[in-house]
Amino acid sequence: MNKRLTSLAAKLEENGMKSCLLTDENDIFYYSGYRPTSQSFIFVKDGEAKLFASRLENEAEKISSIDVVFLQKIAGLKKYLGGRKIAFDEQSMPSYLYLLLRKGHTLKPSSGIIKSVRAAKDSGEIHFIEKAIRETAAIYNSLDTRNQTEIGIAGQISRSALEKGLGLSFPPIIASGRNTAFIHHRPDKTPVRENQSLLIDLGAKFNGYCADITRTVYQGRGRKMRRILEDVSEIQMSIIDSIRPGDKFPDLQKRYERLMKRKGCTVMHSIGHSIGLEVHEPAEILRQGVVITVEPGIYIKGIGGARIEDMVLVTNGKPKIMSKGLFREA
Repeated sequence: MNKRLTSLAAKLEENGMKSCLLTDENDIFYYSGYRPTSQSFIFVKDGEAKLFASRLENEAEKISSIDVVFLQKIAGLKKYLGGRKIAFDEQSMPSYLYLLLRKGHTLKPSSGIIKSVRAAKDSGEIHFIEKAIRETAAIYNSLDTRNQTEIGIAGQISRSALEKGLGLSFPPIIASGRNTAFIHHRPDKTPVRENQSLLIDLGAKFNGYCADITRTVYQGRGRKMRRILEDVSEIQMSIIDSIRPGDKFPDLQKRYERLMKRKGCTVMHSIGHSIGLEVHEPAEILRQGVVITVEPGIYIKGIGGARIEDMVLVTNGKPKIMSKGLFREA
């Protein structure tokens, strides 16, 4: 935790600031090791941090790696901050807190700076992500899709995660047949048939860290669907093989667009995203330790679609496919 706080202090210093207020639950967990159940804050100044919480969070004293201050009222936070310029997360700070603090403080929107420290994962975080991937694979491999509906498969996933004591990174996406043409299809009562395509997008959470994997299977005889799957698989491997430290997501997106154009296909979403404590995390530069998804997709309304998504660890050399070989084949 001290190393993380030191990195944050350095980022702030680079941008002419010495203090910041953290309001995002994931940031609080990242810097303190404690995940609050009610509104809490971390104030960081010159690399020193305090966790501010209500008495409802009395377990924080036992778990948190930083000092805890219990507040009776949110207004009591002001006396600890003093009159200074404060970096804050404009994406998570509640409006009531902003209105309270803007009198007497200079508040600077700094979400990008605050989140940037979380981009590259340390060895402990990578272990948790690998565990989340393995648990996701175990859930996927246990699914029984025979005589099921889309929502029935989604129910299997939720029950399995609950029985394992795991969370889910997001509500699972289950689409079959023509529904696979819809990127974020919500599972419904559509029957899953053996001769149609089936898309399953799911992710388990382990110790707060997310997985996000998609598989599309097709056992029918239609040449069109088989060609779509082959093209998606080919594009995905080409993108993964091209990843190098120093790349940015726009670089990957341009490669993706070129490959899709060659196949005569329309690009309908980004090639992927960084992932960690949140399913979508910002990562400006792909450097060693950054974990991303690579998820090309082709979707044709009235016919169906396919998406294959794997999680990839950026290294100083060849990228590592973290989910390779863990998921059963069709």
